[in-house]
Amino acid sequence: SNWQRALALFWQCQTMRIRPETVTYNAVISCCGQHWTLSIHLFSEMKEVKLPPSTVTYNAVIDACSAGNWELSLQLLFTMPSPDV
Repeated sequence: SNWQRALALFWQCQTMRIRPETVTYNAVISCCGQHWTLSIHLFSEMKEVKLPPSTVTYNAVIDACSAGNWELSLQLLFTMPSPDV
């Protein structure tokens, strides 16, 4: 499926030492759709590599979590910096 291809390409870029940017993470998180645990993992990884999440990032992660873990969606919403992340 598309999310698996996006994730494979994402990991392949990292093995080639191509550093992903916020927009790259946003695209992959958005592709993951309802795979909320994967979205959370990618979101956490962003913070580990010191990439600032954007409003788009938060929206994608919140959307992914809304189907599988709505409590986490709310937690993310309330911890999201405002208004320009």
